[in-house]
Amino acid sequence: MLEGLAQDFQLTLPYILRRAEQLYGYREIVTRRPDKSFHRHTYADFVSRTKKLAVALGNLRLEPGDRVGTLGWNTYQHLEAYLGVPSSGLVLHTLNPRLHEDDLAYIANHAEDRVMIIDETLVPVFEKFRQKTGVEHAVVVTEGGDVPEGMISYEDLIGDADEATFEYPDFDEK
Repeated sequence: MLEGLAQDFQLTLPYILRRAEQLYGYREIVTRRPDKSFHRHTYADFVSRTKKLAVALGNLRLEPGDRVGTLGWNTYQHLEAYLGVPSSGLVLHTLNPRLHEDDLAYIANHAEDRVMIIDETLVPVFEKFRQKTGVEHAVVVTEGGDVPEGMISYEDLIGDADEATFEYPDFDEK
């Protein structure tokens, strides 16, 4: 390692999330919803929700290294998954919703996705290939609509999770 100005610490997602919460917790994140309205919350809220997602996925009996697929658009919930899943020791696997359902089934199976987080507008796409996969839990991101039978509401899933029980895993980046 070079001596001098180089910083010798782990630059991992838990570090980044802790720093965002500590230094910028009051700062606002603004997201545009598909209906053109805005969703606003702070970095502190965001980090809290990533921790709740991590706890909730653990409550589904996921183990470090298990895969969580996402089939979604650019939403604040997808951002929560994008950082919350890997910062908890799980593997995030994003699927391209524009692919054919046979390709999506193959990709989800090859990755061995155990959970799939799905935007409500993409539930019909997921249902076309769900039976061809080993996905155990389908979690639907909805803006207050009904969740299809056999699926879990994202907000209900994280709403039942206690973020106080979450501890970031110790990752060795080196």
